[in-house]
Order: sequence, then C-alpha cells, then structure tokens
Amino acid sequence: MAATIIERGADYVLPIKGNQDSLLSDARACLGKAEDAASVTTKDKAHGRFETRSAIVVDAPGLAEHHEFAGLTAFGRIESTREIDGKCETEVRTFALSRVLPTEECMSIARAHWGIENRLHWTLDVYLDEDLSRTRRDHGAENLGPLRRLVLNLARGDTSKGSLAGKLRKATWNEDYMFKLLAQMR
Repeated sequence: MAATIIERGADYVLPIKGNQDSLLSDARACLGKAEDAASVTTKDKAHGRFETRSAIVVDAPGLAEHHEFAGLTAFGRIESTREIDGKCETEVRTFALSRVLPTEECMSIARAHWGIENRLHWTLDVYLDEDLSRTRRDHGAENLGPLRRLVLNLARGDTSKGSLAGKLRKATWNEDYMFKLLAQMR
C-alpha cells in the first residue's frame, strides 16, 4: 500500500499495528532515543470526558530499505490519556510517515482519520440501523458491512434531489429506482 501511495506522488501517515513486530520495535527504539524532539500536547474536555494527547515525530534514517517499506522517512507517536468518571485509560499509537511532519500536523491527520471513522459509523447506524443488526452466525456481520457501505455510496452517488434517507427509502419502494442506483456500478 505504501508503495502505491508513493508512486502516485502522495504522502502517508499509516498506523503500525501490533502484528508488525520488527517495524514496531524499530519505531519504538527511534522514538525512545528522541528526547530532544519537539512534542505537542493538547487537552480537551467534552461530553463528560477529559482527554490529553501528546505527539512526537522523529526521523527514521535507513529503515525504509531495511523493512522494505516504500518512502518511510519518519515515525510518529500519539499518546492519548482519557479520563471518564474518574477512570483513566491510556492508548499509544505509532505511525509510519513518508515525510517528517510537524508534530501538530501529525496529530491533526491522526485525529481526522478517527473523525471519518466516527462519521461513517454514525451514518451506517442512523440510516441502516447497523447497531440493531442481530447477524451473529459465521461471517454474516463481516459480509454485510461492505454491502452496507456500498448501499450508502450508491445512494450518495445519485445526483437527484432528496435526502440520503429519502433515497434509501425510495430504493426499497421503487424497483426501477433501485436498478438505477445499481447501474452506477458499471
């Protein structure tokens, strides 16, 4: 994925997951050595919770070739501490970056990703009642997820007037309209 992003002339901020042991170890080592790197801290209080986020970005010379990770030039770390009803939870996320970003920008990009995730989940729940789904057997839930997102994208792709909810309702009532939406997939 990183190679494709670089080939197209873009930059990336990709999360490093726990199953990427070697890359994660090198990222932690680089971040641990960077005591003099500039860090940024933000504090938010909303919806009954208090959240503190600290970010740091460090250079990662020579690790792109070592890990065969196209364009890797830096690592970023965001540590979030959330307090809800007196209980504290801390989460540390590590990122691979294709360029050395200012720490504020790294934090902003990581937060924007969660905003997209949250808006998508909200849309799926409000318009398609995803949270009420009782699909539990086998791979039913995993199979229905992409179909629900496809349905939303097809309804959003319709340029006619009307709300998203109205378009979805119309597709259930009017077979011709449903086929019009499905014809967008060609």
